[in-house]
Amino acid sequence: MTKSNEVIGAQQKNQLLKDWELYKRGLIIKVSQKNNSIEKSTEYISPSEVCLEINPSCSFTAGSIKDNYLYVGTQTEVLKYSLPEFKIKNILSLPCFNDIHHVRPTDDGNLLVEYWFRYGNEAIGNRKSFK
Repeated sequence: MTKSNEVIGAQQKNQLLKDWELYKRGLIIKVSQKNNSIEKSTEYISPSEVCLEINPSCSFTAGSIKDNYLYVGTQTEVLKYSLPEFKIKNILSLPCFNDIHHVRPTDDGNLLVEYWFRYGNEAIGNRKSFK
């Protein structure tokens, strides 16, 4: 049996920026312990309409796998990938999404999304379920 794992994250920009501006694109790589190798499974750049105008950043955050689908967040979107081919099946983006931390499908077909939003100068954590 070949042992491999998918690792989600991002490609960093070659600039000194604030932590929420650091990343060029989301990446998912396959790490094979048997072959001591890595290979890119997929990459993703968020469209400009869901990003900051100045120094936009895109990275994948913690995700979940259910029924051969990977649910993963960027700063402002939830993506649903089919596995093992990593084809995008759905994208959800709402104006309230900012700094998504985790996405998990629930047994009743909803998505549980943990994200931060700004209220004035205060960042507030929120966990919300979407159908």
